[in-house]
Amino acid sequence: PVERGGPAACWARLPVRAVVAALAARGIPAVESLSAGAFVCNHVFYGLLRDLEAEGDALGGFLHLPYLPEQAARRAGAPSLSAALSAEAAALAAETALRRRRR
Repeated sequence: PVERGGPAACWARLPVRAVVAALAARGIPAVESLSAGAFVCNHVFYGLLRDLEAEGDALGGFLHLPYLPEQAARRAGAPSLSAALSAEAAALAAETALRRRRR
């Protein structure tokens, strides 16, 4: 467990399906995931969501980005995305979440 006595899981407070659809529409590969990862990423995500519980309707989620191409070149079969496209994906994810929230 990440937090003794805490919930077993916390759910993203983002419109995940809308974000994935917006990325796909822009030609940026993306998939929905039910896990932030097995260790550090999971702890960071869990802590964020637990902190946001006090904020009411605050948005929060986790965007896992693949390796940069130069990193993936050292890992056979690893997915990669350029730094520029990763930045575009993160910005689009934030814009999509904020746009959906204003509705």
